[in-house]
Amino acid sequence: MSSEKGRRKEESKTNHELRIYFLQHFLLITFCSSFKKRMHNTIQELRGNVRVFARVRPFLPGDGENEEPCVVPKNENALQIVSFFMNKIF
Repeated sequence: MSSEKGRRKEESKTNHELRIYFLQHFLLITFCSSFKKRMHNTIQELRGNVRVFARVRPFLPGDGENEEPCVVPKNENALQIVSFFMNKIF
């Protein structure tokens, strides 16, 4: 009987220790996650939130007779950007 009570106390103590361990690590993970998010947002603000979107398509014959293409092949792996204008900013 007494050995059974001792075993139950030991199991209860182990369960309590595991709960405390779990809670401590859960709080640590939560804190680290929020810290990581804040640091990411700060870095984004320091870099700047401006993004440039450009849609490039091949120059078509119907685009104009006197116009030249904005993007021409420079070599096999690169393009050369000539001059262009933006028609829309959003």
